[in-house]
Amino acid sequence: MTKPMPHVITGEPDLVYAALRRADEEGRLAAVTEARILSDERVRLVAHLRAPARGGPRWQRVRPWLVGAVKLAAVLAVVGVVAGLVWLTVLAVMAVVALVTAVIAWIHAHLAALVVGAVLLVLLLLACLSVGGCGGMHCGGCRG
Repeated sequence: MTKPMPHVITGEPDLVYAALRRADEEGRLAAVTEARILSDERVRLVAHLRAPARGGPRWQRVRPWLVGAVKLAAVLAVVGVVAGLVWLTVLAVMAVVALVTAVIAWIHAHLAALVVGAVLLVLLLLACLSVGGCGGMHCGGCRG
């Protein structure tokens, strides 16, 4: 056991008594000396207390490590989720760029056929609109 050290405790009687009782339950209270009642309904005393025993219950010794491990795991999980979202965003952008590139390449490869097809379509529409004097080939008004 360590040598008791003097501690001055000042406060309301109930609180000082609770502190002394707790120290006594923990086996740290060696002696109480110089107890006085102060003028403002408070007490002042000198208690000789031993240092708390090293270690304590196993849970109290392991708890700081567990709290640190949980915090580290949470930080790593958040970093992992953010990295995953960034990676998915990059993949989505790459997919859109690849799609646009493929569409442009297809249009470039078939540009001559597209232009010829558009010209033929315009010519067909012009031919259909210019037949007959009534303005359409299915109007039924001319019959001639």
